[in-house]
Amino acid sequence: MMKLIRSKARSKVSLKVSALKVSAWLLLCSLCLALGSLPCGPRWFLGAADLWAAYNNAAFWADGAGQKVSTLKVSKGDEIRLILKAEVPASKVLRLYKFTVGYDQKLVSVVEAKKPEGNSFSGSISTKTAGEVVFNGFSTDGVSGPTTVSLLELRLKSLATGSFSLSAQVNNFGYDGTDQFPPTVQAAQISIEEAHPPCIASTEVCDGKDNDCDGQIDENLTRPCSTVCGSGTETCQNGQWVGCTAAQPQEEVCDGKDNDCDGEVDEGVKITYFQDADGDGYGNPLVSTQACSAPSGYVANNTDCDDTDRSIHQNCPPKPRPQTAAFWADGAGQKVSTLKVSKGDEIRLILKAEVPASKVLRLYKFTVGYDQKLVSVVEAKKPEGNSFSGSISTKTAGEVVFNGFSTDGVSGPTTVSLLELKLKSLAKGSLSLSAQVNNFGYDGTDQFPPTMQAAQISIEEGGITPPPQPPQCSEDDSGAVDIQGSKGRIGGAARIVVRIQNAPDKIAALGLRVKYDSAVFEYSGFEPGELTRSLDQFNVNPDPDSPGQLIIGGMSTASSLAQGTSGSLVELKFKVKGGQENLCYNFQIEKLKDDIARFSASGGCFCIKTCNGDLNGDGQITPVDALTAFKCYLKLGPCPDCTDVTEDGEITPADALCIFKKYLGFQSCLD
Repeated sequence: MMKLIRSKARSKVSLKVSALKVSAWLLLCSLCLALGSLPCGPRWFLGAADLWAAYNNAAFWADGAGQKVSTLKVSKGDEIRLILKAEVPASKVLRLYKFTVGYDQKLVSVVEAKKPEGNSFSGSISTKTAGEVVFNGFSTDGVSGPTTVSLLELRLKSLATGSFSLSAQVNNFGYDGTDQFPPTVQAAQISIEEAHPPCIASTEVCDGKDNDCDGQIDENLTRPCSTVCGSGTETCQNGQWVGCTAAQPQEEVCDGKDNDCDGEVDEGVKITYFQDADGDGYGNPLVSTQACSAPSGYVANNTDCDDTDRSIHQNCPPKPRPQTAAFWADGAGQKVSTLKVSKGDEIRLILKAEVPASKVLRLYKFTVGYDQKLVSVVEAKKPEGNSFSGSISTKTAGEVVFNGFSTDGVSGPTTVSLLELKLKSLAKGSLSLSAQVNNFGYDGTDQFPPTMQAAQISIEEGGITPPPQPPQCSEDDSGAVDIQGSKGRIGGAARIVVRIQNAPDKIAALGLRVKYDSAVFEYSGFEPGELTRSLDQFNVNPDPDSPGQLIIGGMSTASSLAQGTSGSLVELKFKVKGGQENLCYNFQIEKLKDDIARFSASGGCFCIKTCNGDLNGDGQITPVDALTAFKCYLKLGPCPDCTDVTEDGEITPADALCIFKKYLGFQSCLD
């Protein structure tokens, strides 16, 4: 820094000296003109001007190719090779020069300082003083201008990051001590940056780097791209993938195209048009369609109150409302207006409603009210054959709220089963089981609610003759051929396993019959058991002449079941279509033949339980019941009967989930 200050000070002194010389020359010229006695002829004026003129010649740094270097960026550790050149002005001869070059020794060190090739001057170069290179030259003949002379070749080693100005002080530059024409030195600004590791070529990837070391970044990189509208390509720029050529989603417009690429055409932008059947220019509010433009026979308004009469479109006379009814029915579909039961009995009723002719039922909602002191709800579900989606809620005591919706709907005239309700009579008394119609029609405007006909229920202390009971079943598993006991619910599935227990003899062929109550169970198929999967032939067929009997047979020609074998022969599948809850029904084995003809046989029981999800028996389905099922699965609590509500033969989280859905009023396995 001190050297740089000294260099600037010397430059200022040099400028002052030049200014004084010019002033003195002007003064002498003035005296010559005034006195006329001095040798002030033209040659003297020209000589004086030549002696004192300031020449606009320069000294500068150049690279190996001779190009001027004003700024230079290098990395730490790089070598810097520069040549100091100086211009000799026209009509001048350079015979001697001396310069002092200053540099920042913290940032660079001198590797070599020498006379450039082609320089014929004799002289010396000194680097003894740290931060300085002092050099001079002399030639008897000199070098005539105009020309440029290479004075010093300097090789530096960059040591640290930073910036400095590489300049030089002109100590001497001219023909002799009096004929001087020093150049103006143009410094080189040198910036040293951190060194970068050598480039190791690899495959170019989109990361903003020159991976393949070709001096270009992310060049010629493309890849496939896509939007919801299709496929295209995109290009890498500065490490980012941009410019995907795939079509972009646009705002949906009514043009028969999927503009927003969501798989639907003209959704949400179509216009509703109403049928004008009588051609009077007014539309029927009950018959509409959506389109981009009006279809033939449709108009944009819905103000026709009678689309069958061209002369009428407003102030239509009121039409009589269809007379339809909603009523309670028993399991056989017969209307129930009065019903007598005993305390403790269960009451099973189905709410039905009539849909009038020329009407389409798409939605409904009812609220059934009951006296919770006299009855409790055991089960409320959608009846078999009801295709409406919806929910049933028993959360509010004394009420069952249910609804349904179908896009296609049900066309009248017809009768629809809406709710199957199972009640438990709790105390003696009478109640009217009715329902409030909240919604019943095609939509919010086209409503045709039925007139509700209540069922009058009388509950007595007793004395009503109970229906005949089936013979009670006693489970017996002592036979070599045995039926394993099971349980389930009405409307659910029954799986009856026929098994061999410690076979008294080997078995290569077998035959038997299974007898069951066909009024309660409906056969639906079978799955071979572990013992019969290897038989060459095995089958189960219903006896066409004897309802309630299955003929089972099988044989193997290559092998046989060994004596002492145990395992399942077959799993028989049934649907529980009837029966009474809390009763058990017999499955019997008869007519053993072939290799099992002398085996002992024992039947099994299928018990119908009230498997409605009320595991704790408090008369309602709550999250406690779902928790009980989950604890049973985790073996953290007891497992009540009918915990396996999914009827898959094991207790899993699915059973708890089914009960919880039933509590929430969602569709579940208990419906």
